[in-house]
Amino acid sequence: MLAEIKAVKNEGNKVCYLCEINLKDYITNLPHDFMNYEIQRGIVPNKYLDNLINTVLTKSHIPPLTLVVEEVKVLKDNKIEIRKFKILDGLQRTYRLKVIWDTIELFIRLLKTEKDIEKYTQYKLSRLFGEELSKINSSPLVLSKISKYVNEHKGIDLITLIEQNNQWFEIWDNLSPRDEVEKMLILNAGHKTVQPKLQLELLFLNLIPHLEKHKWINDVQFKLMREREVPSAQFSKRRAVGEFHFSHLIAAILSLIEGNTITTNTSLINELQKSSFDVLDYFEYDFFESFITFLLSLDVKLRDCYGEEGTQWISRETVIVGIFGSMGRFIRESNLDYSSAFKVYEDKLLSDVSHLNIIEYNKVRSSLNLSKVNIGNVAKKAVYEGIYGFIKNTDLSPVNWKNFFKGVQR
Repeated sequence: MLAEIKAVKNEGNKVCYLCEINLKDYITNLPHDFMNYEIQRGIVPNKYLDNLINTVLTKSHIPPLTLVVEEVKVLKDNKIEIRKFKILDGLQRTYRLKVIWDTIELFIRLLKTEKDIEKYTQYKLSRLFGEELSKINSSPLVLSKISKYVNEHKGIDLITLIEQNNQWFEIWDNLSPRDEVEKMLILNAGHKTVQPKLQLELLFLNLIPHLEKHKWINDVQFKLMREREVPSAQFSKRRAVGEFHFSHLIAAILSLIEGNTITTNTSLINELQKSSFDVLDYFEYDFFESFITFLLSLDVKLRDCYGEEGTQWISRETVIVGIFGSMGRFIRESNLDYSSAFKVYEDKLLSDVSHLNIIEYNKVRSSLNLSKVNIGNVAKKAVYEGIYGFIKNTDLSPVNWKNFFKGVQR
């Protein structure tokens, strides 16, 4: 794909090219997985963008798109050849441009057998071609607008129409993964707010390979769930054994490092963005194996002992943050390494999870007056203190959740 350079801006070793690209070239050179860029949050409903077909047909202005190039070659005559790229900003527009292009190609194919298609009503187009439109994620509305435009502009060549429409792009070269995340967040600052949990995931994408390499405990498979797949607020309602939310695991690891509970909010995100903090600086190679093995083992035992209540209990961020915050505190106060701490927690927590007294936990939690307390803060502090007390206790008596919830209410 060729781009014509209009201006160049340098930021240290990073380069931004302001370019113009033929719209047809851009759409037809999209990577097959262009929607799977990890820092993007996926396609969202937007009635204004759904009408982008009008903008394309009238060759009106589409705001610039921002790309990150992985393979680029600077040519003579102010041109660059882009061989591999990702969409940093403009995924929603690109998705709809691809749908429009696919619908135009469908319309051209249909013209061969449906000579009067440009006169069909939207209802008729839906009835006759609804299934084909669904396959390309299009709609009768888009096909109807294309059909109507062709009917009003006799002899128009739709392919030429797209070829004659040039699009502006900002094309970034030599961005690090962290640079990409930071620029994406800046570009989205004026749009719908990027939720803190999603921002947290974006800052720690480098942990995914370390987490996902550890897959099975007996018959249970570890599965990492992302915010864009299942919002964390809905996660516990339909969770299966072995599934863990990525943002929860990050919060748990940060709590372990801190030796206390952390809260996933904009303040935490801002602090992490200001620093050069990297989780991988804190752990040996086998940490993540111990981390996932412990979680899966606990998950299975909770299911076997408590059924659905146990499966939901471990799915809550407040619980997992409380458990690992307490482990971090135990490590600090006992002067142990992570490996030894996991061994202690496995010996005490996994030997008989009935001591965790989850039925009582749920009853006490449900009895709190939500108008007087922040349930999230109270719950994770109660888990933090309750698990720490259980680990330190020598007689293995069940956790008395009434005492721990009472002790942390404000």
